[in-house]
Amino acid sequence: MTHVSPYSVALENDASCVEALYNMGLCNKRLGFYEDALECFFKLQSIVRNHAQVMFQIANLYELMGDMSQAVEWYFQVEKLKS
Repeated sequence: MTHVSPYSVALENDASCVEALYNMGLCNKRLGFYEDALECFFKLQSIVRNHAQVMFQIANLYELMGDMSQAVEWYFQVEKLKS
């Protein structure tokens, strides 16, 4: 998770900073560091349970990584939150 240094610095100061975790996950995803992005979003999921945007990012990352069974499971969980 060291690819996006400004967010790394923010997380060193406050490991539970949700904005830094989310943005770091997005940056890692955009740079193609899918495993690192998943790590950010899973950590975030443990802090803010059942947040649709976080769960969607996890689903989308699994889809990008070609793990369709995990992607479908996470997309399904996002849909369940909407109902």
